[in-house]
Amino acid sequence: MNTKIISPNQFITMPWKNGLGKTTELMVQPADERDTNQGFLWRLSIASVIENGGFSDFNGYQRILTLLDGKDITLCYDGLSEDKLRNPLQKACFSGDVSTSATLHQGPIKDFNVIARRDACSAKVNNFTHAHEQTLELNADKCFVYAHKASIAIQFDGMKRIELSAGHLLMVDNTKASKLIISAEAAIVVQITYKY
Repeated sequence: MNTKIISPNQFITMPWKNGLGKTTELMVQPADERDTNQGFLWRLSIASVIENGGFSDFNGYQRILTLLDGKDITLCYDGLSEDKLRNPLQKACFSGDVSTSATLHQGPIKDFNVIARRDACSAKVNNFTHAHEQTLELNADKCFVYAHKASIAIQFDGMKRIELSAGHLLMVDNTKASKLIISAEAAIVVQITYKY
């Protein structure tokens, strides 16, 4: 397994696709240049939501949104169903195909986004909110660990323990049939598995 730590000064800030805000891109896998769909295969990002409004259209993508900071946001899908995220590290999974809008109930929030193109890969997110040691079974081509608010301790099968500073992202390649031992009060683990 190869590991790489990405620090906040390596993240890239860019405007939202719909032009109504900004997102900070932590890591992205661009589509192959021969790919007619172009765009990206998957992306990890952080965004601040400061007002009610619609989300960008990501047709063909799976989306997983985790509340990082702030409280009480409602995500409404096509006006038919909704998810309410009341506390940090609660998450919502939804399709980028549907018209999604956000309603803030207690002021601005910050969220962590995983967007994965359904025909190319799948994404899974586990959020950790307890400081005691926990074990997570892994089975992915790429695994990411994001330390939110405080540094965390992590260890993968056969590797030395890693201390990951707050606000940093760890990327690990080829975590199929392995385990992660993690001790974190606030951390997000993302697994990306390719379909080809």
